[in-house]
Amino acid sequence: MRTHFGWMLVAVSMAAGPGVVQAAPLPTTGTISIVADASDDAEPLTAFIEALDSQLSAKGFTVLKTPGHAALAAHVHVTRSDRGVVSAKTSRGGASSGSVGLGTGVSLPFGRTGSHDVSLRQTRLDIGISQRGDDRIVWQATATTVRPADGRRGGDEAVAQDLTEAALRAFPGQTGHIVSVP
Repeated sequence: MRTHFGWMLVAVSMAAGPGVVQAAPLPTTGTISIVADASDDAEPLTAFIEALDSQLSAKGFTVLKTPGHAALAAHVHVTRSDRGVVSAKTSRGGASSGSVGLGTGVSLPFGRTGSHDVSLRQTRLDIGISQRGDDRIVWQATATTVRPADGRRGGDEAVAQDLTEAALRAFPGQTGHIVSVP
């Protein structure tokens, strides 16, 4: 039975003592493939796979589309959940001044002010990297955000880019970190 990588973290000894075999360092270049968690929705996951592909390429990896041929596998899991509704102020229009009679000024506001409801969505991205043929995760990071569900900052592409960049910022150093992204 395969365990979900998001809950599994391999601890690597950092202080090698007598008789302790230290794990080989994680490669920072070479080939890597992206393996999506089968339980994730296909549509939003596409944006996360593309963002991860871009970030890994920028770090010097060659991303292969076939998982069995790469030296490393980047496992990606995305969780999204609604976190409630907030009220946002809206303002449309402005103010106008007109002149009536001799020197008398009248200010007439036009347009509407008010509020509207905005749904908030929490998105969590888990990335785990393993070596080919070994399900043990040797590097892991999580990034999470809560943003309005609609709008440019809450769209799949923007969230995917921001979370992927934040999660991989510490690669290959710190493993197991969780980053909160505004």
